Amino acid sequence: MNKKTQSNLYMLVAALIWGLAFSAQRSGTGNISPFFFNGVRYLLGAVALVPVLFMRKTFSRKIDWKKVIFAGIVCGICAGLGANLQQIALATTEAGKAGFLTTLYIIFVPILGLFFGKKAPPFILPAILFATVGFYFLSVSEKFTLEKGDMLLLIAAVTFAFHIVFIDLLGKDLDSILFSVAQFTTVGVLSLVYAFLFEEPSVAAIQRALIPILYTGLASTGIATTLQVVGQKGCNPSAAALILSLESVFSVLGGAIILGERLSGRGIMGCILIFCGIIIAQIERKK
Repeated sequence: MNKKTQSNLYMLVAALIWGLAFSAQRSGTGNISPFFFNGVRYLLGAVALVPVLFMRKTFSRKIDWKKVIFAGIVCGICAGLGANLQQIALATTEAGKAGFLTTLYIIFVPILGLFFGKKAPPFILPAILFATVGFYFLSVSEKFTLEKGDMLLLIAAVTFAFHIVFIDLLGKDLDSILFSVAQFTTVGVLSLVYAFLFEEPSVAAIQRALIPILYTGLASTGIATTLQVVGQKGCNPSAAALILSLESVFSVLGGAIILGERLSGRGIMGCILIFCGIIIAQIERKK
């Protein structure tokens, strides 16, 4: 297996793990409160990445700790807001639908990039059109009502888009795994603070949601993040984004197989249109 194929495979497995995480997150909503779930999950994910730091001999190199901590806090705040909105929404929204609505961040990233001096992709307007119509079919009922969970997921997608933009501005020169540990720790600590302020966290809740916590903390955060970092080094950025966007497709498959969810014909049409918008947004201009 050549390096390019291996890198693509790593990215595909990462997308699969992330897609199935929506089912794990949804299954945990009835057993543990959202802030407490994310607090435990992200701190577990941060701990899971520590051995990778030592394997890569990260600490043997010179580290700009101020930059790492600042970037980790800023990006962690964005990621934490998005993750907690997503977890709250999953209490009432199907895993497959949540996967597609969350993936809309790929559409929002180039739009936000315009405010930071970035050039927009050549086909961003038709991409926005496809995504908007897809969102309408997927989330707006025939009675023209919009569910609260879907609205929260849309806001979460915008928040994740800000997260990507800030990573590009603050984190691209940092060690990727160390930066991930910093932002995961930020998400975990902030989520636990909110949990102890507004929820009733308990050891019993962790026990009831142990499998979702382990999957999202170790597999989704630790393993998939490492696979993404390793895979992106040998993969074209456009191809990487395309493969990772399959996360939305895997979320629907996971919801159907694991949770027995079924989308309506209208919902399926919405997913197809959103996915078309995602693909179009990643088409690069030929030089």
